[in-house]
Amino acid sequence: MSDATRCPLCGESNECGMAAGKSTCWCFTTSIPPEILERIPEAERGSACVCAKCAASQTAKQTLDPATPSSNR
Repeated sequence: MSDATRCPLCGESNECGMAAGKSTCWCFTTSIPPEILERIPEAERGSACVCAKCAASQTAKQTLDPATPSSNR
């Protein structure tokens, strides 16, 4: 069983509002690229938020890494 308070990508705290018993979470108002969400292990999809740091660092990596395709041509 996964820990809903931990990022499934790095294991650090994900600051999930829902896991903390709130009615909302920071991720509700943030656009996280599908490429990042696809990296979440299937068993943890829909049950654990990625942390803001992973979401931001992965987005930056996608933008800066010339080996990563940015679009389907």
